[in-house]
Amino acid sequence: MAIIVLICRLALGGFFTVLGLELAYGVLPPEQIPVQLQGLLAVLKDPATGPAMAGAPEFVAGIMIFSGVWLPLGLLLLTPVLLHVGMNQWLVAPDNMVIVAALVALEIFLLWAHAPALKGVLYPMSRSRWGKVQTSKG
Repeated sequence: MAIIVLICRLALGGFFTVLGLELAYGVLPPEQIPVQLQGLLAVLKDPATGPAMAGAPEFVAGIMIFSGVWLPLGLLLLTPVLLHVGMNQWLVAPDNMVIVAALVALEIFLLWAHAPALKGVLYPMSRSRWGKVQTSKG
């Protein structure tokens, strides 16, 4: 099972590392971008925000997952990005939903495989170092 987790980690991390580089610097050959996404990419690659901001979350989360360093944090960072990619594909190009489904399956499997590392994030009530439960009432 450890080999399967490693393969899934490398596949998901490698995909999003390359996607982050593509969004920031255009390292892959250009494809036909749908008209609906051209405006979004123009805003993301605006010189005022800097070209590297377009793929920064994907690249950082991809490196975390690919390398295995801070992997649970990388999975948590990648979750809203994957949701955004899935919604864009569903609304703009529903023909490519097989790729999105595979990425979602990899993400869910890795979240399940690393569930013990995410245990503290899922607690509704956190305890401080000194044992007092932190609530909204103080």
